[in-house]
Amino acid sequence: MLALGPVVLQASTIFDRYWNSRWVRPLSRLAAAGADEAPSAAHERAMAQLASDPRARQVLAGLQSWAADLASLPGSLLPGRGVVHADAPARDPGTHNQTPVAFHALLRSATREVLITNAYVIPDDGFITELSRLTARGVRVRLLTNSLASHDVPAVNSHYERWRGPLVEAGVELHELRADAAIRRDVVDTAPVQGQFVGLHTKAMVIDGRRSFIGSMNLDPRSEEINSEMGIVIDSEPLAQALAAYMAHDMTGANSWRVERDGAGGLRWVSDAGTLTRQPARNAWQRVENLLFKLLPPRLY
Repeated sequence: MLALGPVVLQASTIFDRYWNSRWVRPLSRLAAAGADEAPSAAHERAMAQLASDPRARQVLAGLQSWAADLASLPGSLLPGRGVVHADAPARDPGTHNQTPVAFHALLRSATREVLITNAYVIPDDGFITELSRLTARGVRVRLLTNSLASHDVPAVNSHYERWRGPLVEAGVELHELRADAAIRRDVVDTAPVQGQFVGLHTKAMVIDGRRSFIGSMNLDPRSEEINSEMGIVIDSEPLAQALAAYMAHDMTGANSWRVERDGAGGLRWVSDAGTLTRQPARNAWQRVENLLFKLLPPRLY
């Protein structure tokens, strides 16, 4: 996403507010406090090591020409108007984060369709009620998140797991990314490096094919209450429809599991790879981790 005009001033103000807050310390102060090596020297040393490694020269990402891509950029832009929302670095107790407020207000405004892609989902009863009200008035709601198999933070899955049933019962079309998703070839792997699995990190939403939210906010208690998140709400039908097409493609059976109720009241995972009766995992250790992390509170993640 490329932002121009007044929205840039909004983002710049937010940037300055954060980096000039009392939570931020100059890196030079840390180096002066007793670090063995100055940050600039450490960076130069690391870059020299990379440059001397023949394997690094095989990675094409830094060697290809971007001239054609830059030349085609003006004609490919999808215009719209945006407003940035962000949370203050320090807040008084009981003060609500502004990014989640903007996100939920946009969600509630839907009249026809909602698509959500979010890497880390740990709902609460209020969010389930919100989604139930949408589907009850005929709004189609589709949600894509990580499966245990695609997760880079399995602890989140430990607390998301109990909400699968309520999400499905709320009328949500729930999808979980496959670790072997077909999109890996196009958007994950960088020759000659091949990922061991595909993971999801996007945080986006499209409302009625017209407005979009793109930002840093997860759908979990930490983003709602603790983190300083940021997001932009964009009014652009062309951009929203293009983003929705990507999201819908990621929800196909080649890329994700559709989570649904089976005939006995349990859950099943359905994709082009077949049907599973327990959540997909890459290995047994993931399932062990999934059990262990249930002992810790969800706000830690």
